[in-house]
Amino acid sequence: MDIKKEFEIFLYSSLKSFVKAQFPEIALSTDAAKTLAIKALVHSKSWQKTHDAIAELSTHTSDISGDEAIALFNDLINNWDINTISKDSDVEAFFQSLLTDHIDAIPKDLYLEIIEHIEDPFPF
Repeated sequence: MDIKKEFEIFLYSSLKSFVKAQFPEIALSTDAAKTLAIKALVHSKSWQKTHDAIAELSTHTSDISGDEAIALFNDLINNWDINTISKDSDVEAFFQSLLTDHIDAIPKDLYLEIIEHIEDPFPF
C-alpha cells in the first residue's frame, strides 16, 4: 500500500523572513530597533540627533521596506534638520544606499524631487 503525501516546501532567506511570513504577529527586536530609529530620524530636531539616527538606521538598511524608504525620503525633503545636513557623508551615503535599494518602490514624482534635492539640496 503506497501512501503519497503532498506538501509544499518553503525556503526563506533569513529567520526574519520566516517569522514574518509564518508568524506576522511577532515583532523581532531588530524590527523594534529599526522602528525606533526611523521615529528618531523623522522627529529629529537637531543635527546631532539626525546623525545619531542615521548611524542606528544604517545597521538596519536591509530591513527597511519600500514604504519606510518613501517616508524617509519625504522626511529628507521636508525635515529641515535632515535636509540641511544631507550632504554630510553619513547622511548622504545612507540616502544613496536607500535610493539604490528601493528605486522601484519610489513614485516618479518623489524620485524627481529626490534627484533635484541631490543636485541642489538647499531650495527646500
